[in-house]
Formats: sequence, C-alpha cells, structure tokens
Amino acid sequence: MRNLCVILFFCCIIPVITDAQGRTLSGSARGKTGAITNNRDTVSANQHPSEKEVTVKSVIRAWTLENQSSLLKPVVLDTVFEYFHNYTPIYKQNISNTYLGYLGAPYISNLFFDRLNCSDYYFQRSFQAYRQTQDKVKYYNTTTPYSALTYTQGTVEQTFSAGYSQNIDSVTNIGFRFNVLKNVGQYKNAEANHRNLNVFFSRNSQRYNGYFSFITGTDRSQENGGITDSIVSVKYTPSSLPVNLNNPVSPTIKTFSLFTSHEYLLGGIPFLFKDEKADSGKFIPQFGALYSFKLDNYKRSFYESGSNNSFFDTTFFSSASHTDSSTFRRITQIVQLRALENPKRKFTFGKRVYAENEIVMATHPVPYGTRKYNYSNLYVGGEISNYSNHFLKWSALARFAVLGRNFGDAILKGTLDKPIKLFNDTVQLVVSGWYQDISPDIYQEHWQDNHYKWENQFKKQHEVVVNGTINWDKINLHAGGNYAMLGNYIYNGGNAMPAQFSGAFSILSIWLNKEFRLGPLGWNNKVVWQQSSNNTVLHVPALNYYTCLYFKGVLFKVMKYQFGAEMYYNTKFYADSYNPSTTQFYIQDKVLTGGYPQLNAFVNAKLKRTNAFAQLMNFNSYFSDGKFFSSASYPINQMAFIFGFIWSFYD
Repeated sequence: MRNLCVILFFCCIIPVITDAQGRTLSGSARGKTGAITNNRDTVSANQHPSEKEVTVKSVIRAWTLENQSSLLKPVVLDTVFEYFHNYTPIYKQNISNTYLGYLGAPYISNLFFDRLNCSDYYFQRSFQAYRQTQDKVKYYNTTTPYSALTYTQGTVEQTFSAGYSQNIDSVTNIGFRFNVLKNVGQYKNAEANHRNLNVFFSRNSQRYNGYFSFITGTDRSQENGGITDSIVSVKYTPSSLPVNLNNPVSPTIKTFSLFTSHEYLLGGIPFLFKDEKADSGKFIPQFGALYSFKLDNYKRSFYESGSNNSFFDTTFFSSASHTDSSTFRRITQIVQLRALENPKRKFTFGKRVYAENEIVMATHPVPYGTRKYNYSNLYVGGEISNYSNHFLKWSALARFAVLGRNFGDAILKGTLDKPIKLFNDTVQLVVSGWYQDISPDIYQEHWQDNHYKWENQFKKQHEVVVNGTINWDKINLHAGGNYAMLGNYIYNGGNAMPAQFSGAFSILSIWLNKEFRLGPLGWNNKVVWQQSSNNTVLHVPALNYYTCLYFKGVLFKVMKYQFGAEMYYNTKFYADSYNPSTTQFYIQDKVLTGGYPQLNAFVNAKLKRTNAFAQLMNFNSYFSDGKFFSSASYPINQMAFIFGFIWSFYD
C-alpha cells in the first residue's frame, strides 16, 4: 500500500511541477519511431490573441533498443480498447501455455519457437513474462507529459501499474514504470507476488544519443507441489482439495539491472567523403562511436518450513526449516563503430563492428558454504544492413566468442524484408534465419540445493532456424512458418535435472492469424500447428487454437464498447511437469493434459481517456467434468470474475 501511495503521489504532482513544458518539441530521436497524437483544446475564443495559451499537439514517440543499442525499434502505444480484457502477461505473449493454473504462476510456452533465447537467467525462465528487462524498456519523446494508470481486480488477484514520461527539453526525456501483481490462488498454498520498478532517461540530439535505465524487481511464489487428486471436481471448493506440499516452499528472485549507452555521431570524414553539411546546411551523421554498459545482478533464495521426503527424494542440507541462496552477476561492456546509411545515396548500407566483454560471477550453496564460479568471455562481431530502402530491407550479422568459457560460440544471422504489390495493395514478406552454437548455461552444468545436485559436461547446442512471415494488413491476415534443426539439445529430463540429447532432430511450426469483420461483428482466429521429429526429449501440443467472436459499437455517441466470448484450446499432450525446488519444467510421459476448451466472456469499453473491462474467466468450469489441468497435478483456476481500468493522461 505504501508503494501504491507513493506512485499515485508522483503521478499527480509531477505534471503540476512540470507544467512549464508547454511548447512543441522536435522529438529528434534516431530514425523514425511510432507515435500517437492527442489534440488539446485552446483557451476560450473571447481572450485577446496575445493572452491565449500556445496550443500544444500531444505527440508521443516510443521505441526500444535492439542490436546492442545500435537500432531503434518503433513501438506503437496500445491505446485501443479492443481486447483490453486480455490482461494476463503470459497470454499477451502467445495463445498456449503450460502453467500452474493461476495468474503470476510459473509457466512455459507450449509454442516451441517462443522458448528460444527466452531468458538471460536460468532460474527466471519460468517467470519471464512477469519481469521487466532492459530489452523491453520503452524510451519516449513527448510534446506533453504522458502518464497511464492500470488496475485489475479479481476474487483472489490484483494488479497495478503506473507509468509516466515527459520531456525536459526537445531532446531529453525522463520517466518511470512501476508494476505489481499479487495473487493468493484458489488452491491451497499457491501464491504469487511480482513487482518491478524501471526508471529511464534518454537524450537524442543531432550528435549524441544517450540512454540510462535501472530496474529493480522481486519475483516470489509459494508453491504446493500440485493437488493429490488426479481429477478436480467442481463439487468441491478449490481451497479444500489436498495438495502434495502442506508445508509450502517459496522461491524468491531479487533483480537489479543497470544499463547505460552513449553514442557520439560524426559527419563526413574529408578525405573519404564529401561533407554533406556544406551542401545542405544540415548536419547529416555518417559515423558513430558507441559504448554501452550493463550490470545484471540476481539473488535467488529458496525457503521451506520443513522438507517433505515423500515429495523430494533427496535432502542434502536439512529436513527442518531451511533457506538456501545463490547469486548470479553479469557485467557486459560493448564498444562499437558504425558507418550509417547515407540518405543522399541511392545504393547505401550501414556497417558496424563491435567488441563485447562479459564478466560473470555465479554462486550456489553447498554443505557448510558456497561454491563460486568466475569466468569471462570476449566476443567480436559485425553487421551490414539497409533499413531505409523501401524496395528491400535486409541485414546480415556475425558474432563469435574468441576468448573465455564460451570460446567457439557463434551466430550467423540474416533477415530480408520485402514489400510485394498484390491486388493494388502491399503485402509484407519477412524472412529470417540463423545458425548458432551455444554453450550450456553455468547452472545447467553445475548446481546444488537442498534437494538436487548435478555436475555435467555438455557439448555446445547447435541451432539452425528459418522462419518466414506474411503480413497483409488490409484484410487482417498474418501467417508464417518456422523450421528448426537442433543438435545436442539440452533439456530437463524425467528426473527434473538437465540432460543432453546427443543426436539431432527437427521441429516445424505453421501459424495463421485471421480476423473477419462484417459491420459491428468480428471473428478473430489464431492457429498454430507444430510437429517435432523427436517425442522423447520434446513434448508440444500439435494444435493450438484461439478464437474470439465479438460485437462492437458506440453507445450514446461517446462510449465505444465491445463484448463477446473467446476460447483457448490445445490438443492433448504430455505437458511438462514442474519442480518447485529448481523452478524448472521438465519432461514427463505419464499424464496427458489439454483437450479442454477454456471459455471466457468479456465486455470492453472506452470513454474518452478511460478504458474498462469486465470478464468471466473459465466459466465453462462450472458445467465441465473437472478435467481442466494445465500441467500435471496443476488445474486451472475455476470460474472467476475479473474487472479492470486504465486511465491515460496527455498533459
């Protein structure tokens, strides 16, 4: 409650203090960024012209950083009310997941290609959707202060987020983002608590681009080991069902991340290029020197009030109340030199080379102490690209580990982005692919806690991945396919410990998103089909389907609304089991899950700057036979009512 009051105070007082920002800003961020606009009314017409306030058009540009901070990716702020009811972080990312059944619970995507490169910290993979990372940080340039408050409430869950951004001058922006998610769960001893704070700063001028961001967060869950019954009956109250861990365990991960990046831009070098500034009178950057620094620090603790020997086969430290902890710290520094694309030339492409140094310090508990691992890696790489050509955008990247623990790691990656004229319209075709050799994570090779211990010497995992996407926005059609060939695949075996498959296998995925609209009626469909050539080390559902039928309109000429029903469904398969000690999902072949259509009914509304929704989730659990498991031993929450609001302010 104290954090909530502080955030609300800042959201109210900062716009008052900074009201002096009443002038139009240039928004000169590197490249083009997504923007939304909001017109503000002028003062009354009977004022003398000299006394009128200057009208400021609210323009908000937002972007994230990619390719070692060398590329800005435009982000369009989500201000529409349609599908606002989809507030669950994991289902915002994809349509099919294996999770422990409640909001904030550990999860793993059922779509294999969403699992690739999913997290930079091994033990946080099952919480990835709930955390803020530096690659997700949005930077802004705004003509007026922008803030947003979001709140959702259910029977056993609550979320709150607050964001604020404003320019200090035409090129300098500062802001913050704060998120809280709490859930006590319907089932006994199941809870989640996630919170994170991000403060960011950016300055984008003609000759300099600078960024600063820090993130602090906590991800905590209390876990019951699943229910003991193989079938959940809706005749019983969820909290009365017996669970495997009457003494719940509580893994907690505390995160601190600091990032800063600085780039100085140069014009033409006289003996190499003609100085464009002399001709146009405008500075045109042609070269850039960039330095970035990132510190990621994680501390993981695991608490149990008493060991359950019938659930955990082994106990190394203590059978009584016990807490063990581990730490992981990574320091990354990157130095880059860039030659930018020249807009004055018909045939041009950007070039960059970089060196990246990584220093890692990791620990894990052992009896009567802590074991430490210190290592470093040196990577060199380069990229050539053309992101400004409207005929064909492309890029080619290479990166190699030349020194350190991960010596020999490599990635070769290429992308093509081609607009195609079709029926007096434009269809976007995007093709990308990569070859990658990856060293195992330090914790996949070395680990010990109260219940698990392993020492492995794994080979590098090989990945060959190709994917293609077709986007036809005019008819709301998006489709694509993914293909991967994997060698020395590392996974979590049936004993819940890391293992490696020495052979090679492939996986194919085809997906289609299509929305049909007829007047106020709409029907949205998303389908993903996937097939693996190896069902021993990888289990995924063959068919994953989302469908939503809705009606939308305008009430009293001022309030937009949308109401309808939706369904999430995946075919039966051997979904991974979950281990609360390692917070990892692992392969199992005893219990089938899936085949259950989860139905939700919803209403969305928008009135001026306020969006609202009300939703009845999993309402078919009331009349189903009770077989609504997401993971083995973990049923989905039964029918619940949820509502929420978002308020946006542009001044």
